[in-house]
Amino acid sequence: MKKIFLWGLAMILFFLEIMPIQAQNSSFRILTASNVRIRQKPNASAPEVTKLALGTLVQELGRTPKQETIGAVQDYWYQIAIPDGQQGWIFGGFTMVYQETQREAIYQEITQARLKREQLNWFDQIDLVRFLTHASGEVSTPAIAAELKLARLRVLRQSLEPLQNPPPEFQAWIQEQQANIYYAEIQGTWLVLPNVFWDLYAEYQTLPIADDIAWEAAQNPVGGECEGYVPCHLSRINQSYGRYLTLYPTGKYTSTALHTISEELQNFTQHKYTDYDRTGYLTLQNEIKRLRSIVEATSIPEKVGVLEQLEQIARLHLHRE
Repeated sequence: MKKIFLWGLAMILFFLEIMPIQAQNSSFRILTASNVRIRQKPNASAPEVTKLALGTLVQELGRTPKQETIGAVQDYWYQIAIPDGQQGWIFGGFTMVYQETQREAIYQEITQARLKREQLNWFDQIDLVRFLTHASGEVSTPAIAAELKLARLRVLRQSLEPLQNPPPEFQAWIQEQQANIYYAEIQGTWLVLPNVFWDLYAEYQTLPIADDIAWEAAQNPVGGECEGYVPCHLSRINQSYGRYLTLYPTGKYTSTALHTISEELQNFTQHKYTDYDRTGYLTLQNEIKRLRSIVEATSIPEKVGVLEQLEQIARLHLHRE
């Protein structure tokens, strides 16, 4: 009789171990990782139901009584209902609690956590861009919306970097982003349109983050090649780093901008060249004048060296003997 009792008690404890604890009321969780596998049972080796994208919202139905450790993360398995009506299990380490009243902070937290990852593969990048496209449209606080939109453009730019073996989905991704990108034939790659960054700056120019947006716009790669033609190089400097300095003569990146300009100008301070046609001569004259005015308006010590370089370029390229 005692053996039967102990056997029965053991069975009860066993079932308590595997029976899910029901969620209270309507609880929701949001996915914090990409391409997360949903399992038929609370086990990493259980058959897969489907995969869900970053930011997917799921309803929590229950959880396992005990936590499990996967990798370095210890958490429960959660039984969930997914948007298409199916049910399954997800490891809690790939999710966080979702509350509608905390939506903006949650989106911000997910974004910052993903950006801190040292390596996001290409599929993670496009998943993050899609999440940020959706999330930024649901945010009403300007500072958070600007942060998410800037992050979106940064990751979009990363997703366009040349791949040694592009996946079949790459062309579909290019088609999806046609409004934001263009093909640079000389570089042989896709680039984010310059106006996309500058339009974002214009939208949030009154906020502190506008400094960061303008700096990203200044650094955004541009297609084409000047091939050593100085008027072209000076024009590009004025349109990028010069534009940033015009907006932020004492900004967060003013010193870096001046240093970058100085490195670029150094290429044209070594050799004399004056064989420009009238258009080229006038263009160079105007671009030097424009950049000099921009640099003079800054208050960073590095500006002295840049102004000296401009004077040297003027002597070598504008003074005909």
